[in-house]
Amino acid sequence: YKSSRKECEACPFRASKCTESKDGVKTIERHIWQEDLDKATQRASGTEKETYQKRKQTIEKVFADGKRRHGLDYTLYTGFERVYDNLMLIFTGMNLKKLCTYLGRMQEAHCAQNSCFEHQNEETLKAMGIG
Repeated sequence: YKSSRKECEACPFRASKCTESKDGVKTIERHIWQEDLDKATQRASGTEKETYQKRKQTIEKVFADGKRRHGLDYTLYTGFERVYDNLMLIFTGMNLKKLCTYLGRMQEAHCAQNSCFEHQNEETLKAMGIG
C-alpha cells in the first residue's frame, strides 16, 4: 500500500511523524503470502506447538530411523510401483523390528514376574546341547 501525498498532508497523525520517508508518503509492504506466514507463526505457538512436539517424538522419529538405517534417503528403483513396493518392504521390516522389540519386552516382563527367565534360558541351552 502506498498513500498519496495529499492524504499524508491532511492527516492528523502527521505531527507524530508516522512516516520517515523524504517524500512524505507512507508505504506499507506485505509479503504476497503474508496471511499464510501469519498462520504458520500462529501454529508455531500455543497448543499447536505442543502438538508438534508430540509429533516430532513419534512420526518424525520413524522417518529419521528409516532414512538413517534403512536407506530411505534415496532409491535404486525407478517408476512409482517399484519405489512403492520397495518402501512397503522397508516399512514392513521396520514394523517387524518394532514388533519383535515389543514382544521381547513383554516376554522379559512376564518371565521376570514369574522368575523363570534364567531357568528357561538354561533349559534352552541344554536342549541345544550347549550347556
